Amino acid sequence: KIFEIGKIRKEKNYDERTKKVYSSYVARSKTFPFLRYQRDRWYPKGKKKIPSDINLTKDGLLIFYLSDGCLVNHHRSAWISLAANCFDFGDIINILLPKIERFGINTKLRKSKEIIISGKGNVKRFLDIVGQCPVECYRYKWSLK
Repeated sequence: KIFEIGKIRKEKNYDERTKKVYSSYVARSKTFPFLRYQRDRWYPKGKKKIPSDINLTKDGLLIFYLSDGCLVNHHRSAWISLAANCFDFGDIINILLPKIERFGINTKLRKSKEIIISGKGNVKRFLDIVGQCPVECYRYKWSLK
């Protein structure tokens, strides 16, 4: 077997920031070494870290936006916010921002570790790069006004 998942279980996790309990699903595999390799890359010594050799593709940027991004239309301005608060500032500045900026997208980093892509032209460029929304329920993230 190439890939075998054992029992999938639902877990409840308390978030100190929001003071709320969230549910997540966990699957484990003992037969697919690639998953172990990726876990070791992203969680060396148990702490989340952006791998320095990450290859951020258009699809990777799309997944980042779908999972941790939002589009804000405010009066006559617009921006995209990508939540990166689970990463170290150094990793964001030295690894993630340069990878995003390689697409010709200008970024800013807030103290809250939000990556901001502002200006309608810049936002439109970002949306053009990630392509059309692949999932109907997230279509609102493409509603640039």
